[in-house]
Amino acid sequence: MAAERRLRRTRACVRARDLRIVAPSEPGVDACVDHAIYQGGYFRLEAHVVAAPEQHLHLTVAEPSALAAGHRIKLDVADGWVIPQN
Repeated sequence: MAAERRLRRTRACVRARDLRIVAPSEPGVDACVDHAIYQGGYFRLEAHVVAAPEQHLHLTVAEPSALAAGHRIKLDVADGWVIPQN
């Protein structure tokens, strides 16, 4: 008898410090930059996940950076946790 599988919605919680931009050929999450805000010595990037545009992320990148709104990036997620939803 095959085991029944139930699909549930979940949320992933990730801290900005656990996100890192990687090369397009590396594994990761495809994202698109919405805003790049200079904050003295680094930029705060606000982006959304391409596969789930309602999922917004933010991370910091050191200057210099040529990233701007509309740029596609790939993100490595170093750590985080999953919160199941009912």
